[in-house]
Amino acid sequence: MKKLLFVLFILIAAVLCAPSAAAVTSGYKTVAGHTINLSTDANSYTPRAKSIDVTARKTGNETVYYRFTLQKRVGGTWKDQRFSLVGSFKSATPAKEFYIVNHTAGTHRIKMTLYRNTNWTGVKGYIYTPAFEVRK
Repeated sequence: MKKLLFVLFILIAAVLCAPSAAAVTSGYKTVAGHTINLSTDANSYTPRAKSIDVTARKTGNETVYYRFTLQKRVGGTWKDQRFSLVGSFKSATPAKEFYIVNHTAGTHRIKMTLYRNTNWTGVKGYIYTPAFEVRK
């Protein structure tokens, strides 16, 4: 009985102390008068991952128009990938997903482009997440 309790104690302690999936975050940055935090749901994506989830949060209540673009590091430069996601928000975006099946392995980051206008014109600035790995 003592052995069973000891094993249960170790298992519970391991679960409680296990690190959660760490996200990649830009930290709060001010661009064009908006203080925004851009983050993904993990810092590395395994072959079992289905999508890269990205969210943005900001202070204040002014509407921001944005585009998320997945970029890949190719030969020392960042190249936009085919897909991008657009929207607007006042405090936080819903989680937007880039499906991994559509992308190749390598070093990636998310670029957030901020716009002045509702039709996604008039670029105000950019925010980037730190780099993260996608493995296939």
